Amino acid sequence: MVVKENNSMDKQILKERFVRDVGCTATHYRLDEIWDTVWDSYREPQRHYHNMQHIVECLDLLDKHFGNYPRVRCALWFHDVVYQCPSGAISNEDLSAVWAANALRTVDGLSAVYKIAELIRSTTYKQPPVGEDERVFHDIDFAILGAEQKRFSAYCAGINYEYNWVHPEVFVKNREAFLRALLDREHIYYTDTIRALCEKQARENITRELEDPSWAA
Repeated sequence: MVVKENNSMDKQILKERFVRDVGCTATHYRLDEIWDTVWDSYREPQRHYHNMQHIVECLDLLDKHFGNYPRVRCALWFHDVVYQCPSGAISNEDLSAVWAANALRTVDGLSAVYKIAELIRSTTYKQPPVGEDERVFHDIDFAILGAEQKRFSAYCAGINYEYNWVHPEVFVKNREAFLRALLDREHIYYTDTIRALCEKQARENITRELEDPSWAA
């Protein structure tokens, strides 16, 4: 199993982790407000995959396999903080980046706000990652593709629910194009670490989904 379901969803425990990760103190005058918005955002009813479990799984992977990537760590907390279904004229990624930049500017002890916002914007995945931070960030965000069947199936179901506003034929066509584009890469993942952990299982999961979408249901 590459990505495990994580039951550590206690609000106070996660707040303490958030405080450590964004490099500020619990006495900061806006910290409670920022944290409450982050917590509430990832618990919105339209989120069936892009929720707090996804964030925790990503952070756990970073902690276990990469260690100290402070900009990646902050970007992971905020990268899906805005998730409208369907998205509006401005993408969810851009809105999340703007929200994060505004929040982080009010928090003591944190630098490189612009770079964190750019990491979040890069999750449109329209271009290959540039630099080590982006490569690590992209690989962690896509590590779910290399999960064992139970978690991968839950991920697929969550994505289906989140895109239930799209006509089924259009969704299937776009999903297939997305998956085939991943398979067409020489490597799905950009870092040696996540490639070793996830590449083989991800290719198996994607191939089986393309051959029989009901397998991942």
